[in-house]
Amino acid sequence: MTANRIRLIAGIAAASLLALSPAVAAAPQPWTDAYTGVGQVNIGPDRKTIFLCDDATDTEEVAIRYEVSYDRLFRRIGFLKIGPRKGCIDDTLWLGTVTAAAFCHGIFLLPNGYNDCRELTKI
Repeated sequence: MTANRIRLIAGIAAASLLALSPAVAAAPQPWTDAYTGVGQVNIGPDRKTIFLCDDATDTEEVAIRYEVSYDRLFRRIGFLKIGPRKGCIDDTLWLGTVTAAAFCHGIFLLPNGYNDCRELTKI
C-alpha cells in the first residue's frame, strides 16, 4: 500500500468518526430584559431562577409574566411583580422550567398581562 492510500484511508476514518460523534451543545445563557430607568429582569441559565428589579420609586410597578413547562403537555403562566417603590425580588421554580417570558411595567399590573406587557418570548 502506498503512503497516499494510507493517508486517504486514515482521513476517511477520521472524518467518519467526527460525523458520528454527538454535537456539543452550547451552554444556555441567562435571559434578560429591561426598560432603562424603570426596571429589569433576569432568568438564570437553569431557567428556574427569576430576579426582578424596580429601578425607580415612582407610580409604576414592574413585573414578569412567564410560561412554565412541566412536560410537553402541561404548561402554566406565572406572574411576579414589584413596585412602585425601588427594590428587587427573586423566585425559584421547584418544578418545571421557564420556557417563555415577557417583561411588563405600568400602574396596577394584573397577571392577565393586558397592561404594558411585551409579548411572551420563547427563551
